[in-house]
Amino acid sequence: MKTTRQIMLSIGLLGLGMLMQVACTSTTNTERVRPLLEGYEWKLEAERFEQLPDNSDLALMAIVKDTELRPNYYQFRGLTALRLYPNSRVANFLEKYLTENDSSPHLRRALESYASAFASTSPDRVEKISGEFLQHSDAHLRIAAAKILKKLDRNTSRRLVQEYLNQETEKWIHDAIEEK
Repeated sequence: MKTTRQIMLSIGLLGLGMLMQVACTSTTNTERVRPLLEGYEWKLEAERFEQLPDNSDLALMAIVKDTELRPNYYQFRGLTALRLYPNSRVANFLEKYLTENDSSPHLRRALESYASAFASTSPDRVEKISGEFLQHSDAHLRIAAAKILKKLDRNTSRRLVQEYLNQETEKWIHDAIEEK
């Protein structure tokens, strides 16, 4: 009887410890992820992100969603880093982000990350979403979408780009899309 109580108490304490660890993980992860987004001449270093826990994509998504976080380059860099996590959580997050936000620079970064992460596994989705941005009011976002479609190099994506170029009158946009 005494041994059973000790075992139950040990199991209960172990469970409580595990719950505490899970509860603190997102804060700890965010604190571990944020420094990887800092630096004057920042570039995405995949090997540094690979050393983080598997659920670090959740910390990146929290950073991207935190519109009060300053400086706001954290959101841009967080969107860039999400391309390193090609899982369904990130796909759903970026798809929702692309439909619910209106900041063109953020949208361009999100679209580029989405394409980078999912072009090989979900080319139909990447093509559909990129094709929708060919009608956006921001020329740089349209250029990014057209470049993504060109890189997919599928019949439908080539057709979408050609249709877009046929109606686009600005030479600098044509030049930007054609450059490698």
